[in-house]
Amino acid sequence: MLLFTPLIFVFAAQSRVLWRDRILTVALPTMFACSAVIAIFFQAGEWERDRVQVVFHETAVSAFNAIERRFHGYSAVTKATERHFTSAGDVSPAGFRVFLEGIRARNPGTQALEWIAKVPAAERNAFEAERHSAGHPRFEITERNAANKMVRAGGRGVYFPVTYVEPLVGNERALGFDLGSSATRLKALEKARDTGRQVATARITLVQETGRQFGFLLFHPIFATPTLPDTLAARRTALRGFALGVFRIGEMIDVALREIDLAGIRLTVGDTNAAEGKRLLYSSEAASAGELANTFRFERVLSVADRRWKVEFRATAAYLARQRAWQAWLVLVGGLIFVGLLQAFLLSLTGRAARTERLVDRRTRDLRESEARVRAIVDNTMDAIITIDGKGIIQSANPATGSLFGYRIDDLIGRNVSMLAPEPHRSAHDDYLANYLRTGEAKIIGTLLELEGLHRNGTTLPIELRVSALEVGDEQYFLGAIRDISERREVDRVKGQFVSTVSHELRTPLTSIKGSLALVEAGALGNLEEDVQSLIGIARRNTERLINLVNDILDIDKLESGEMEFTLVEVDLAVLAAQSIESNAAYGKEHGVAFRLTAPSRPARARVDRARIDQVLANLLSNAAKFSPRDETVDITVDGGNGVVRIAVVDRGPGIDESFRDRIFERFTQADSSDTRQEGGTGLGLNISRAIIERHGGTINFESEPGQGATFFFELPAIP
Repeated sequence: MLLFTPLIFVFAAQSRVLWRDRILTVALPTMFACSAVIAIFFQAGEWERDRVQVVFHETAVSAFNAIERRFHGYSAVTKATERHFTSAGDVSPAGFRVFLEGIRARNPGTQALEWIAKVPAAERNAFEAERHSAGHPRFEITERNAANKMVRAGGRGVYFPVTYVEPLVGNERALGFDLGSSATRLKALEKARDTGRQVATARITLVQETGRQFGFLLFHPIFATPTLPDTLAARRTALRGFALGVFRIGEMIDVALREIDLAGIRLTVGDTNAAEGKRLLYSSEAASAGELANTFRFERVLSVADRRWKVEFRATAAYLARQRAWQAWLVLVGGLIFVGLLQAFLLSLTGRAARTERLVDRRTRDLRESEARVRAIVDNTMDAIITIDGKGIIQSANPATGSLFGYRIDDLIGRNVSMLAPEPHRSAHDDYLANYLRTGEAKIIGTLLELEGLHRNGTTLPIELRVSALEVGDEQYFLGAIRDISERREVDRVKGQFVSTVSHELRTPLTSIKGSLALVEAGALGNLEEDVQSLIGIARRNTERLINLVNDILDIDKLESGEMEFTLVEVDLAVLAAQSIESNAAYGKEHGVAFRLTAPSRPARARVDRARIDQVLANLLSNAAKFSPRDETVDITVDGGNGVVRIAVVDRGPGIDESFRDRIFERFTQADSSDTRQEGGTGLGLNISRAIIERHGGTINFESEPGQGATFFFELPAIP
């Protein structure tokens, strides 16, 4: 009734004089408003879906964080067990039990904590006899046979039996079981022994498992020495055994999530390190209601010792039903009511000429006020603003224009704008305007230019000019924004003087200081005391850093000013890369890193400045050496194809942090990671490298995953 009755009168009433104008003023706005309400209704539905997705995401993040905290707690439990054995030496079963009582109480979900002794085959009988005398008369080293039965373990060089287990009740079957008899467990044992770090197994069915859930083992090696042996051979010799945490995955996750409502959300946990078909570790029972679209999915990777578990949350239809709200329908009902009221309001307005006239007057006044505000802004801006017509005649100018060029505004209006430009621009200006109006070819319009302006007193001044084209009706106008850059030019001059001072007053004495310190360090003055030798070395290295900083600053200034010369010659980039590797091999050796080159069989040729590309390669190689662990290899690859030659440097470092990626090529920026050795640097190398590559018509970039190293690469146009 509200919406359609007035529309019937608009289109069907006999008195067309009364209703004719209301087709535009009532009917069309009503139909438009109805369309808008319906559109808002659908948009509100999308907003509601977005809200549900945000709630789902927050719930999933909370659940993942709870799981992560729980798993880190279990890792700490195993670590504490290892510390207890290392510090206490020989630990009795009673001492083991007392130590673990409080720890297990604070970490529910722990199936068992165990001591796994290393038993050479020659000591097997003595070891079993010792366990008999310790109160376990039926103890023997066992393994599973082909029928999955527990039998006495067969002969092998060394055994890793479960020696202590807490709690013993419920875990009796595990006592004496040789973990080395299982390929999965043995692989984890050997990895923990060789690395000296915690190692987790793939999913397993526990010896003591009575349900259907999977478990996993967390090993921490225990050595006879108080500190971790340095070499692999030493670790294998000094191994006493392992602290072992036995965990049931389902129970651990249930404990972690007992305070989080995941109703309607399916949780799955998979081991990405495992083979296909054996990755599933845990799955909740929330999938029966059917899954939603992929947008209602959240997944993250959980690091469990040396393994990566993918934790995935998926919302179901049941979850959406629980989260559904009625805002969209309320929007629709309220919107339709609003349209009805709007229609009534429009009906009351139509036909009132006086009110219409007042409305026109008010809008005219508002327009004038708006024009006055715009004029006030233009008149008070610091930049000079001029408008000219298609013939170059000045139509308007703000007070800043008169102040900049020394004229009164009245002296400028009606005159050709070329009066403000020195030769040769003054003579060419009118021809340029005519050419633009005839062809539409823009050489200045839309471009920020630095030019010279002509003051009334005949002197020139540096200005920055931007011209925009305007169309007002059928007329063509141009607007020019002019800024005085005299102060900027003065700053550039002062900067040039500073760079010159750095070049002549700092670099030469620093080079002399470096050479003198190198001679003293090399023994030119005789043998020095160890403390003095150390201080001389520190001074020499810091002098080198200052020299590098000075050189980098000079390079940046040359690049900015265009004074850096590039002598392009045809070069095989694979040969150039090999030479650069040879030049930087000593630096890599200093950091315990080797360089390895992979190059194509055919030459990868490009026109480059050899010295500048070698500078880029030296920077990338030194960065890779600094941030790679010792005894690692940095790979350098040269590849050609699709008209470019690509050189990539791949390190094994900690990778580039997400928060640093957008700033990595900026000046004076360096990644600061506690996982890397703290190395000196100016923070300018990558910025200079990017400028050099871009001057060659190439591009430079990087790829990185946190914790997985980084690949820096650049591409240059190839010679066919």
